[in-house]
Amino acid sequence: EVSAPSLEDKIKGDLPKAGALVYEVVLHADGIEGEVRALAEFQNYLANVGVAASLERRFYAGGLCFVEVEASASQAESIAAFTLVRAVRQMPPLRMLRPTIPRATIPGHQLVLPQEAGLDTTIRAAIFDGGIPTNHPLTAWATPIDATGVGPVSTECLEHGVAVTSAFLFGHIEPNKPVPRPFCHVDHYRVLDDVPISDPHELYDVLQRIENALASDRYDLVNLSLGPELPIEDDDVHAWTAVLDTWLSRNNALLCVAVGNGGERDALTGLNRIQVPSDAVNALAVGAADTPDATWARAPYSCIGPGRSPGLIKPDIVEFGGSIQRPFLVVGPEMNPVLQQTGGTSFASPSTLRMGAGVKAHFGSALDLLAIRALLVHSAEASEFGREEVGWGRLARTLDEIVVS
Repeated sequence: EVSAPSLEDKIKGDLPKAGALVYEVVLHADGIEGEVRALAEFQNYLANVGVAASLERRFYAGGLCFVEVEASASQAESIAAFTLVRAVRQMPPLRMLRPTIPRATIPGHQLVLPQEAGLDTTIRAAIFDGGIPTNHPLTAWATPIDATGVGPVSTECLEHGVAVTSAFLFGHIEPNKPVPRPFCHVDHYRVLDDVPISDPHELYDVLQRIENALASDRYDLVNLSLGPELPIEDDDVHAWTAVLDTWLSRNNALLCVAVGNGGERDALTGLNRIQVPSDAVNALAVGAADTPDATWARAPYSCIGPGRSPGLIKPDIVEFGGSIQRPFLVVGPEMNPVLQQTGGTSFASPSTLRMGAGVKAHFGSALDLLAIRALLVHSAEASEFGREEVGWGRLARTLDEIVVS
């Protein structure tokens, strides 16, 4: 069937009945058409229907323009009636960075960090998160960078950033084993600040900080344990997914993205599906397993697939992310190294990227990042669970299991 989309088709999700809203509007316009003609026409149209919009916050990707528009709830249909509009949705907030397991310091454990530098000094890695303190012990292997335009520090975001960085450098720390030597150094970009993540403007601001950093430097490995609090839709793409997928298509890089912790939400309405931007076709979407031991399952909080076509197998893989019975252990935010329990896909993702760094350190330039991604998937431990739950399986437990597979 061929038909013109109705206004109901264009308006995504349930909108409030009244009040002022911040919308994400998707236009059929690439960078050239948008800047030369489409945005000006859209702005004039909005003015005629009583919406004064600056359209300053915008992104182009995949022949689409994603733009932020402030208007009342009653004006959604008027906005959707513009010919070039593909979708109108309420701007989602950023995901909450609170772990699924309450953070707690492990008492009575003396944490001794390694003394060596990263194994391979040529690997370029980046984490985009809540930051790490400039004098924290992890700065021996991680460089704190404030992204352009970021505001004052948030203590809660710093705690999350330290835990994510620890997961990338050391993986899950076993209390009865030495902390492993990191495979490489990492740049940690603080893209979150003390602006409440419920602020609808923060979503595009954070994406802009990430896009600017990726454009200004070349990275082999990138981790994202944040994104919109938004389950994916089969028939539409979000700005975060489109921008990151476009960057990946032009760069030889491995991007690991946490699928989100909404796996226990309502399945009938699709609220438990993987969250944006883990539906990016060119990214490795990582869910969480409940234990690193032989008998494992998907952690209940880990969001499920399928993804959008053509990337239907999402998550791609799962990695141990912690559970109530078996928390994920990381270096805590204190200046003296302590062991802290936590959990979530936020830590499964950088732990997976750590293994990718190990493969690259082992093979050097003999393998590109696409081949390394393929190796991580190929060596995953299969299970009887459905693809929508665990993708191709659980990440191999050791580097040897991957490089000899």
